[in-house]
Amino acid sequence: MHRRLVLLALLGGLLAAILLLRGPLGRWLYPDAALDGLLAGADAAMAEGDVLRAATLLQAAAARSPDHPRLPVERAEAVGIALARVDALLGGPPGPPLAAAARAEVEALLAAAAALGAPGETLEPRRRRLAERAEPSIEVLLQRALAAEQADPEAALADYLRVLAREPGNTLARHGRQQVLSAWLGLAVAEIERGEWESARLRLRRVRALDPGHVDLPEVEARLAGRHGSAAGPPPDPALQAGRSREALRWLGLAEEALGRGALDTARRALDQAALLAPEAPEREALEQRYRLALSAAR
Repeated sequence: MHRRLVLLALLGGLLAAILLLRGPLGRWLYPDAALDGLLAGADAAMAEGDVLRAATLLQAAAARSPDHPRLPVERAEAVGIALARVDALLGGPPGPPLAAAARAEVEALLAAAAALGAPGETLEPRRRRLAERAEPSIEVLLQRALAAEQADPEAALADYLRVLAREPGNTLARHGRQQVLSAWLGLAVAEIERGEWESARLRLRRVRALDPGHVDLPEVEARLAGRHGSAAGPPPDPALQAGRSREALRWLGLAEEALGRGALDTARRALDQAALLAPEAPEREALEQRYRLALSAAR
């Protein structure tokens, strides 16, 4: 009887051990080829820098075997790669607004890191930085421009131009641009009356560079021509002209650098500044074309 009880106890202990170790024993006795393939694929994806694909494969592996011993290590590695990429895209604050493609990539990387178990205290600071770097919506730009028209017309015009770069037919932005430029033309008329020919001429050139079809532009140009003999006026100061050309080239260089790293808002502002200084610069049109292509690709 005693021997039978001992035997039953041993059998019970063995059964309990089998139940507790069924996962590890099962993987040892019957390796899961599909699971191994998922983990190997995740390793390969991380080696290639494709952390989004790695995250998908690791989630599939976890669905097959949640307690697999390799998963915590693999997840931690994938999270580290994802967050490093996020930091590289966001850069150090402050920074220019992110292009749409970069913003979408950061959002996808943060979602993948969260799915892989990254703690909230690690993700939240990066989400805040993303919000700070997000490109303002067209609605926000229009509201901001309208509020700034009186106090800061230059800033209002810059926002209207940003809207028109994304939506060339936007009625509100076109009207806002016309309003600001009409105010500039009013200032040009006052300068003509005071005999400030060079200042008026420069202001008219800026208006023509931004909106050559402005309805009031021909009348003001004619007034300048009538009061000063011709719209062209006396020969411009060579030193002043050279200084403007150098400044325009500097802005064009900044625009080219910004296009190279995908900072489309920064490129737009630099191109606008170059247009004000030297609208006839041949390099500007090539960069404008690059900007339009990059903007189309980012949508």
